[in-house]
Amino acid sequence: MIRYTVKTNFNNVPAFRAKVGIALDKGVAAAALELKGEIQRGFGKGARLTASAPGTPPNVQRGQLRASIRAIPQANHTALVGSFGLPYGRIHEFGGTIVAGGKMLKVPVNASAKRASELGDNLPAVVIKRPGKPPILMGTDGSRRASRTFGFTRSDLPVWILTPVVRIPPRPYIRPAALRARPAMLKAFNVASTAAMQQAFVGAKR
Repeated sequence: MIRYTVKTNFNNVPAFRAKVGIALDKGVAAAALELKGEIQRGFGKGARLTASAPGTPPNVQRGQLRASIRAIPQANHTALVGSFGLPYGRIHEFGGTIVAGGKMLKVPVNASAKRASELGDNLPAVVIKRPGKPPILMGTDGSRRASRTFGFTRSDLPVWILTPVVRIPPRPYIRPAALRARPAMLKAFNVASTAAMQQAFVGAKR
């Protein structure tokens, strides 16, 4: 009977694990960047100052939401991908209710009102009460500066509805992108992690 003796050396296990961890991090980072790009490409292409249909990605207005999409590496070979720094990023994705807290919210009705709301200027306006309905805030053309700033005419005065509560339907832009991006994310992960492993082990022997 022949006996064999096998000696195992675990001295390099920490170094091996570190190299594998680096490869995993590179793969996850590459996959996260693919998802980030897909989210940014997936915003609606509707007309300026026009809301997308509920259930569809929001249209690009000023580009701030699209620019807020980031891919941030985390510990344990993970990454966060989504909108950062904008309070309305989440409410677009999931919908929600905004309560004025004792005041009235101005909901723009037409393009002039949306444009004025974006600029944030103090527009001369009057409140029009409607029995049984929310009151309306209507801009006036009594200010030359306001007319020049907002670019409206007497026939296109901005109009807002005044309401204490606004319910915003979801317009998901992250979850649909994640489904679309899965094949590209997997490919990016495999390519990046494999390249890192080859560089760490195969390249080190040359």
